[in-house]
Amino acid sequence: MSKLLSGYGHRVQRSAFECVLTRSQYEKIMLKARSIIDEKCDLLRIYKLAGNTEVTVFGNIGLLDDDDCIII
Repeated sequence: MSKLLSGYGHRVQRSAFECVLTRSQYEKIMLKARSIIDEKCDLLRIYKLAGNTEVTVFGNIGLLDDDDCIII
């Protein structure tokens, strides 16, 4: 996964990447991530911060269920 993400952005921490993407690049990453992730033992969170914000989670740890939650 790190090889995939480093091709689109840069590592900001050991397991965190920051990528500025076109819609096409975003869709490619989402498609490739689904094929790479082993949802039984891996966890990937993708925070889309443009337009309508959304969080996509691959893996067995779900999202917080609190609409008032702010992630910093």
